[in-house]
Parts: sequence; structure tokens; C-alpha cells
Amino acid sequence: VALPVRGGGGVRAILAVVRPGQQALSAADLAGLQAAADMLGLALEQERLHESAEEQVRQLLALGQVARMLTTEFDTEAVLTLIIDAAVSVFRLDLCCLLMYDGRGHLRVRAARGLSAQEAAHLVFPAGRAPDPERFRALGYVSVVLHRVPGSRQLLGYLAAGTRAASPLDASDRSPLATWASLAGVALENSRWMAEVEAAQQDTVEALVAVLESREAGRRTVPIRASAAYATVLAGNMGLSEQEVRDLYLAALLAYAEPGRPGGSILAGADSPRLNRVRRVLEALGERWDGTGPLGLREGGIPLSARILAVVRAFAEALEAGSADGTPSPAAALERVKAGKGTQFDPLVVAALESHVWSAMSFLPA
Repeated sequence: VALPVRGGGGVRAILAVVRPGQQALSAADLAGLQAAADMLGLALEQERLHESAEEQVRQLLALGQVARMLTTEFDTEAVLTLIIDAAVSVFRLDLCCLLMYDGRGHLRVRAARGLSAQEAAHLVFPAGRAPDPERFRALGYVSVVLHRVPGSRQLLGYLAAGTRAASPLDASDRSPLATWASLAGVALENSRWMAEVEAAQQDTVEALVAVLESREAGRRTVPIRASAAYATVLAGNMGLSEQEVRDLYLAALLAYAEPGRPGGSILAGADSPRLNRVRRVLEALGERWDGTGPLGLREGGIPLSARILAVVRAFAEALEAGSADGTPSPAAALERVKAGKGTQFDPLVVAALESHVWSAMSFLPA
């Protein structure tokens, strides 16, 4: 006999019972077997509910992690990578990819899991056309869905999700994956907003520094902005990220606001993520490599941005001191900085300065 195993409003399985011989099963036997099938159905339903609850908990934990990062972290690439990785883990995807519009209106891969670098580079969709799921199926993904990534003003792109097996993926706007696409939109909007805020901050500081430079015209050999620009060049050569380089430039400009105590009070009330990062650089600017600075930080415990800025400032000050007797000598200024190598300054930063000392002179006015 074949008995239905019911659960979740439908038949979950079939319980097949085979009895040797010709004797038929009695009504009592069939009732007992059906009761066993019903108990099996109840166990399967409990297992399904348990797995569903675990799945919901995993989704909520992942959503919470992304939500916390959206409010505390403005590194867009890091947030997008977290969204992609969490979606892959939560929904057991083989492919998760964010397609964003570039300056010409083409859709290009911004972040992805499940694509090689070459595949990501070739996945470009022309302006005015939605991405074609067949392009992903051609790469071996059987089930593919696309969700729109909304922005406050316009559509920002698409989230593509796929599996190599023929597992169903919900393509509706109520799908949990659609929520992850919306999170990507929030991250991108936060990035745009922060870029506008940072630009306003930068413009304000640049204007103040320009006023300061105009007041010191003819008295300063190394302009403030020239010194800050060279610090960013050295930082880029030493592997700092674009965000860290931008923060270092702002710190280098602000360092001249309070020469006696860089960063001591000028950013004390700062509440933006960027200004807080800049404040930490300025607070560590007076630290020494050997740990005898005011905060007692030593070696790698001092932020690399602060170590770079300290060396560049010392080099600029040495040039200023040398200019009192005539043309500033980069060789003499470098020797003064090298005298502090291993005690006041990071030896690697001093070595980087020594390797690029002549490029520093290109930042000086003719």
C-alpha cells in the first residue's frame, strides 16, 4: 500500500508498505500505518520549520551586520563586498554580482562572487538595455534572477543572483534578495552623500589655507598645499588606500592650523566619520618611532598616515631652515630627517622619502 505523508498543507512524501504473502492488510493495520505516516509527516514538518527558523535567524543576523556597517562605515567597496558575501552565504548562491551604471550609462560589474576577473571585465551591458540573464546562463548558471538596485533619484543598477543547480529563486519585488539589492542602493547613496560632504569640507579647508598662504606670501619656501600634496604622493607610493590618501591630505592642511599642538582642539567636536579619522592622524602626529612621544605610541602602533606626515613636515621644515641662507638644499634637508631615523621617524618612511626626494622638489614654486 502507498500512504500519503502529509505536512505543510500538502503531501510531503509517500510511505510505501509491502507485506509478503496474499493476506490483505486489515482496516486496523491500515489505520496504524496511516498514523505512522502522519507522525512521520509531523516530524518532517517540524524539521522544515526548524530549518526555516534557522534560515530566518541567519538572514536577520546578516541584515543586522550590514545595517551596522551602513551606519558606521563609509568605505563603499567594503560595504558592497559584505552585502555580496552575506547574500551568497544566506541564500546559498553560486553567483552574486552588482552591476552598476558607469559614466556613459553602461552596466558594469562593481562587485561579484562567482565570476573570474576576466568574466567580470567582459560582462558589460550597453546603455538603455537591462542586463540579459542569458549572459549569466552562458557562464554555467542555470537559475538566474535580477533585482533592481534603487537610488533616491534614479536606478543605480542591478543585483544578479544565480545557482549552478536548477533551484528556484524568487524574482519578485518581495523577495529577500530584493531587500539585499535595496541595501546595495543605500550603500551607494551613502557613498554619494559622503563624497559631497567631504568635498564641502575639503573646499572649506582649502579656502582657509589659501588665506593663510596669502598672509605668509614671500615668507614660506614650501607652500602648505605643496607639502600636503607631496605627503599624498608618498602615501600612495607606500600603499595607502585612496580614502586614506584623501584623509592624509586634509590632515596635512589642518596640521598648520595649530602648529604647537596639531589636531589638539581644532577637531575636538568633530562628529563625521572622515573628520574623526583625520583627528586620529593629527593626534598621533607628535608621536616618535621609539615610543617617547606624548601618547607613548611606538613603531607600528602609530598610524602610518601620521608617520608619513611627520616625515614630510620635518623635511619641509628643514627646507625652510636651509632657505634662510639662500637656495634650499634638499640634500641637507634630507640629512636632517635621516638623523631622526629609527628614533623619531619610521625608517621605512624615511627610506621612501630618500627614494623620491627629488620628486618632492617639483612641488616647490619655481
